Amino acid sequence: MNTYKKIINGTVNKFKQEMVEFCNDFDFSHLMPELAEQMSQKLKESLAEAGKAGYSDYIESFDCDKPTISKDGHIMRKKGKVSKSYLTCFGEITIHRSLYQADRGGKSFVPLEEHWGMQGQYATVD
Repeated sequence: MNTYKKIINGTVNKFKQEMVEFCNDFDFSHLMPELAEQMSQKLKESLAEAGKAGYSDYIESFDCDKPTISKDGHIMRKKGKVSKSYLTCFGEITIHRSLYQADRGGKSFVPLEEHWGMQGQYATVD
């Protein structure tokens, strides 16, 4: 599946899942201020959840998945995938990204964070 289709499908599916769960128990028999507010709040929450799903898929699509990479003239080997949480405009997301380290040990490196500009960061600019 194309990357953009995965992002779109993940985003739409998350929104739909959130709204279906809510609407299954929602009172559609009449309109009252309280019910309108509940619907408004759920739509905001569902959009945020969909945004987190789409944004996570987008960022993770750029993860490096090679067995080795070269960094500053050193060969670094993939040690596995590690997770890290980041604060975005949609809320907190967890990204699963590849971690690399030289055979001699030392500091590890996460290419995705370098490309994204998030090395040592927790919150995105927005």
